[in-house]
Amino acid sequence: MVRTSFGIGRLRAAMIEGDCETGTVACGQIAGLIKEIKPAKAIVDEIVEGAKTVIQNLR
Repeated sequence: MVRTSFGIGRLRAAMIEGDCETGTVACGQIAGLIKEIKPAKAIVDEIVEGAKTVIQNLR
């Protein structure tokens, strides 16, 4: 069935069943904006520091 070969069946295989070999993995347009891989702590620290700066600039 074409639907299974190219559409919902492939998406389900990857997203729900975890079959990334034969399934279609959606990554979206944002994937092109990723420039480096960081630990979660580093990302959260950057967000907190940015928030502190914004708050200080509002005062």
